Amino acid sequence: MTCDQGAAAASLPGFVRPEVDHDSAPFWASLRDRRLVVQRCTGCRTLRWPFRSVCAVCRVRECTEETMSGDGTLYSWTVIHHATVPTPPALLPYCVALVALAEDPRILIPAQYDGPRGELCSGLPVTAAYHDVTDDLTVLHWRRRGGRGERGLGERAAGERAAGEPAAGAP
Repeated sequence: MTCDQGAAAASLPGFVRPEVDHDSAPFWASLRDRRLVVQRCTGCRTLRWPFRSVCAVCRVRECTEETMSGDGTLYSWTVIHHATVPTPPALLPYCVALVALAEDPRILIPAQYDGPRGELCSGLPVTAAYHDVTDDLTVLHWRRRGGRGERGLGERAAGERAAGEPAAGAP
């Protein structure tokens, strides 16, 4: 499913809404505002995701929410062909990407990847995309980050050669 396909997802039989609880409510609210937020512990200043009520490092309960850039790099991915949770068949297959945030690569956030599976490689620069499923639910997706100088591992700019590769027209 891509963002373009997803508008009708909530109306498909079998669509499962994410569980929003007391701890995760600020995360889901930020997505509605087109922002990606994580928690920062007020005790040890550690960034943390997923949202939780207690810091795993220092056990302090107080935290703040910080808006991230939405940029990261692809750490890993999997293509779901046979879902283990109720999923409308029209949405299969889909790709779930695990992304290391630019602000702290120890924070890995999974979300659906919007783009051709053939472009996936570890280190691919990605950015957050926000998908409105219903009037009150927005979910996070990842998409390839474009722009000059932003290439994934293994990609070369036009005219750039790999080490040891002869120039075009060379014998």
